[in-house]
Amino acid sequence: MVKKAFLACAALLLLLPAVACGPAPAEEIKIGAVMDLTGPLAGIGSKIRDGVKLAVKEINEAGGINGAQVKLIVEV
Repeated sequence: MVKKAFLACAALLLLLPAVACGPAPAEEIKIGAVMDLTGPLAGIGSKIRDGVKLAVKEINEAGGINGAQVKLIVEV
């Protein structure tokens, strides 16, 4: 019983630095968007794309998300 408790405490002490430091901050956050930019729904899709681009621009100008810049990836 004492041996199991000792091993559990040792494992926690070994994992403590990894948990305390946390993950490294992201340099860039990628956001994907799939929308119709051709065909009958192109008019709506291009307006949505422009709105998302504006939102990303405003977020990046305000300092990003937790210091990381946002990058928009648009696919047709």
